[in-house]
Amino acid sequence: MINWLDGPPPEKNLPHLPLVRVPGKTPLAGAITCSKIVQVYTHFLNRRTQPCMTEDCPGCAGNLAKRYEAYCSIWTTTPGRHIIVALTPEASIQIKHQCQNWEAMRGVYLKLERPSKRPNGRVTAEIDHNIATLHLIPPAPDLEAHLLKIWGLDQSHLGQDQPQYVRLVTEKFTPRLETTDAHTRPE
Repeated sequence: MINWLDGPPPEKNLPHLPLVRVPGKTPLAGAITCSKIVQVYTHFLNRRTQPCMTEDCPGCAGNLAKRYEAYCSIWTTTPGRHIIVALTPEASIQIKHQCQNWEAMRGVYLKLERPSKRPNGRVTAEIDHNIATLHLIPPAPDLEAHLLKIWGLDQSHLGQDQPQYVRLVTEKFTPRLETTDAHTRPE
């Protein structure tokens, strides 16, 4: 007798959702697929955005500025694709003022744009509760797991104590000191 399957095998790796910043020329719009917006302070460390740690943070130890970042996942309208979008502090505040429940945003239609049309201009956010899209959007992703993958943080620290995780992050993200003195550089 053949053992027929009901579906594909379970995924071994986290499917990749790309991280997108709001473009300058065109708005970014779609339905929010996550159940809540993920917020974190970050540092710009080793030419990358990295999360601020609660203890023994390499960014804080290096006196790097903290930046607020927020992330949500959306199913874009044109073309239809599942992405993670980075929200600026101003856009996050606008969303919070327009929404009754910050942690129950799934299915809400979100439009983000840069009025100045410049790639680094301010981002405005508009939400619309009247669009019923829950049945049309993919399941909610684990945003924190996706962000860990994007930041290059291995998830093997889960279940371990905090000092081991801090050591892992410190080793990975502590800036490598470069000296300009040719005599002190290792050959």
